[in-house]
Amino acid sequence: MTTKQIDLKRAYGYMSLSSLALSLFTLFAKFLMTEIPALSIVFFRFFIPFLFMIPYFLYHRIFFPRVRKEHIVRQIVRAIFVVLGQVFLFIYIQKGSLLLATTLFNTAPIYIPLLSRLLYRHRISAYEVAAVLIGFIGIVILLKPAETFDFNAVWGILAGFCSSVSQILFGVSQNEERVQTNLFYFFFFSSVVSFFVYLISLSFEGPQIQFDSSFFWIAISLIAFGSIFNQFFKARSYASAYPFQVAPLIYLSVVFSGLFDLIAFGNFPDILFIVGAVLVAVSGAIPRLHKYIPT
Repeated sequence: MTTKQIDLKRAYGYMSLSSLALSLFTLFAKFLMTEIPALSIVFFRFFIPFLFMIPYFLYHRIFFPRVRKEHIVRQIVRAIFVVLGQVFLFIYIQKGSLLLATTLFNTAPIYIPLLSRLLYRHRISAYEVAAVLIGFIGIVILLKPAETFDFNAVWGILAGFCSSVSQILFGVSQNEERVQTNLFYFFFFSSVVSFFVYLISLSFEGPQIQFDSSFFWIAISLIAFGSIFNQFFKARSYASAYPFQVAPLIYLSVVFSGLFDLIAFGNFPDILFIVGAVLVAVSGAIPRLHKYIPT
């Protein structure tokens, strides 16, 4: 058995770039929403990266690889929750701040222990219970119930929940399939599912995309590259260190989104928001760290 070579400096760098790519991807999506409906962007957010990655799949001889039927079903279910998560995220980004959208999307780790218990009968540790409670308090603070409740924030909460389901299913798939296989089916099935979302968007809002617009193609290409680099740098980070060592840096996307929100839209977070975001980040880090704390 080989020992994994740990390079924390490189791992931290890659994870920081992954978080930056996620924030840039959501920023470009918000810009594009001024031109076309959010639901239409969801489809192109998956389909364009899939087209860009076809040479990669061909190089690795990954094109509709053979996998067991139950694995295909799991990949499809995962794609459904991934697309739903993006639909809810984009709906909220269209209506609310980029910073709060990113923060609520990153609440996924709060739900994972509860869903793991429900779906796989996994035992919930005291650390995970504490993480769920801290995360719940953080969400309550973020939503500021003492003020006028922003019902649009429900879309952000649903995005985080869907993300947690997709992460659980991915955790099972990555132990059974090659990385390249998971990537192929992720982008392929997500493109197929999101295409139906696109058709729904057309039925309600009609064709509003100007395909001869250079702004559309520049923005959608930046979204696609942001999506690809988010996954690529995250994988490189996990290859240079154990996930528990670098996963908390995912919450740097909240910092980057806050900076972009301030520069692009003039939204400055108040002290309550900062406290709530910190609690959400801490709740996401606890389950990953406690297994490796000496007792």
